Amino acid sequence: MDIGLPIDIKFSTQNAGTTLGWGTVVAGGIGPMVMAANFVQTFTFVPSLEKPSKTIVVDGRMGYMHRFPKYPERNIVFLVGAQYLGLNPLSSGDADLEKLVGITPEGKKKLQKNWIIGMKDWMILKRMCLGEFMKGYPII
Repeated sequence: MDIGLPIDIKFSTQNAGTTLGWGTVVAGGIGPMVMAANFVQTFTFVPSLEKPSKTIVVDGRMGYMHRFPKYPERNIVFLVGAQYLGLNPLSSGDADLEKLVGITPEGKKKLQKNWIIGMKDWMILKRMCLGEFMKGYPII
């Protein structure tokens, strides 16, 4: 997860949940031609999200099976296919940064203090750089 300006914090979240799903595979062939299709749908239930996170995977493959004349029990299949992976594009819920990232109340205060100091430095720099250029205009 990445929080942007005016706060720049990068961290990884660990939010465990139970995953349930189902899927099916259909395969077959005629002569040396082989075809297969796959569908999988999973739901991950995370306590901090309002609805479960949903994932869908659909793929299809077709190919050619080459048999070895001297070894009839052996063969090799060359497949070509495509896959679609659909992830939940939007999740909503409450995320407590203290639980997700492990920031303590002292850490929160330090982040807030650094952010306020950073904003003050930005205002000073802005006035120094634009002061002469922007004379007569209010500097925000």
